[in-house]
Amino acid sequence: MSERNSGTVPIVVYGMANIGCDQRESTFQTLVQVPTAAATENRAEKEAKKVKPKGTGTGRPKRAGTPISKAFGYDGEAVRLSLLCQALKALEWIAQETDTQLFVDLFSGGEAVRQRVIWTGGVNTLAELFRRLVNERRLVTLPTGLSLWVMVNARFWEKERRQEFGTDRLRNTHAPKGDEMTIAYLVNILDVQFTMDEVRQMLENQR
Repeated sequence: MSERNSGTVPIVVYGMANIGCDQRESTFQTLVQVPTAAATENRAEKEAKKVKPKGTGTGRPKRAGTPISKAFGYDGEAVRLSLLCQALKALEWIAQETDTQLFVDLFSGGEAVRQRVIWTGGVNTLAELFRRLVNERRLVTLPTGLSLWVMVNARFWEKERRQEFGTDRLRNTHAPKGDEMTIAYLVNILDVQFTMDEVRQMLENQR
């Protein structure tokens, strides 16, 4: 489900797709070859060469609140994401009314994902969970051009006033004391090295 960009043109298109509409205009420079007076009579029209527009960004939002249409990527079974959603509800780290399919879609690697999940746990637990999923275990991937904290900030609401956490706040968190084992078990749910029977047993042990 992860997305790969192999050339410069897709990267330019991706960057333009993630900035505001008012910033999507790019400048095309036209290089016109001026003919001599003698050559003018033999030429029907001037030749024009268009230069490819330069990208206006890497896909990183320009300001807080800029919508992001990309989802995280996950190559495992969707049922594991459903179990992760159930586990987070049981821990009361996400809102109980969170729709399971909405949660699964946040890891689809697809486009046009605008939903957010209300995170009811601490900011430290959210940040540490994704540090391990993305940076440490590499079970979840990021869209090209978007950083970890930009993605987490775009996909989750803080429970208080349902506002963004802020990328700086997420980046500057420390691992929460007392929740290390719980976060480790949550990460293991998405690790395909553990069988589904082992994952379900882990869930039972946490109840």
